[in-house]
Amino acid sequence: MSDLRERKLQRYFEAIDNDGDGVLTRDDFTAVAQRYVQALALAAGSAQERTTAAATVKIWDDLIAPMDADGSGQVTFAEFGAAFGQLLLIEREAYAASIRPSADAYFDLCDTDGSGEVTQAEYVRLMGAACGIPAEEAAATYRSLVPAGHAGMTRDSWHQMLLEFFYDQEPDAPANHLFGRI
Repeated sequence: MSDLRERKLQRYFEAIDNDGDGVLTRDDFTAVAQRYVQALALAAGSAQERTTAAATVKIWDDLIAPMDADGSGQVTFAEFGAAFGQLLLIEREAYAASIRPSADAYFDLCDTDGSGEVTQAEYVRLMGAACGIPAEEAAATYRSLVPAGHAGMTRDSWHQMLLEFFYDQEPDAPANHLFGRI
């Protein structure tokens, strides 16, 4: 794995390790769901709150939990890096089966107004609540990813951004900083 790819994955891991204990667990994703529900000011017990919480935990269930090679209920960075290393060795076409479903869940969480586009405000809110990225940093990343004159990030451009993050090896690619500055 290249140094750049390892740094990007390390930053992603740190961004989703909610409690900073060096391992990912379902509790990390439950806590992220709670923070995001609070950031959106969703009513406790509402359908929207349940849907948002379920979508966040689904990312753990579908993408991260299967990386738990030793069955401990925790995913270490070594397990995370090895699993993504295997995914990333596969051609970009494997993205559709391995990463796209979770990416769609993130997009749907982020597109709070259901417009089919993620605005800068929506992006900043998600990245702050889910990954702890400061608002100014998230806004700068968003602006580097969305072409001038566009109202928002479409689902297609969302996937393009993630493809760039996971697969591209260009050191100056804007998506390198998707989960925080590397």
